[in-house]
Amino acid sequence: MARTIFLHTNEDFGYYIYSPELFGYSPRYAMEYVQKEFRHKAIPFEKKPTTYLIMIPSLHNGVAEDMTWWKTEEVRIATSAASVHKIGSYVVEKYILSPEDIAVMSNPLLIQDIHFR
Repeated sequence: MARTIFLHTNEDFGYYIYSPELFGYSPRYAMEYVQKEFRHKAIPFEKKPTTYLIMIPSLHNGVAEDMTWWKTEEVRIATSAASVHKIGSYVVEKYILSPEDIAVMSNPLLIQDIHFR
């Protein structure tokens, strides 16, 4: 999944992860690991002109949950995806954001990671 994303862009990009694991450790680790092979950077939980939403929808009674609320209320992206790909259990949406879209800040309380002491 991570390598596919990097191969489809040639510039720095932002990305957000939604996972039933809440913290999205596996996809974030994959993004950071694969990034070592490329010149462009992936910036987690930050909007850039090219921004990806990496989602692993949880299943409720065999039906994948709708990610619309997370996209519009948490990440605060209201535009349509430029492309949507299903890679294994992941749904990856690519957005081309305008300066106005980027200026709309994501929820500052959006869980990005956890620090253990």
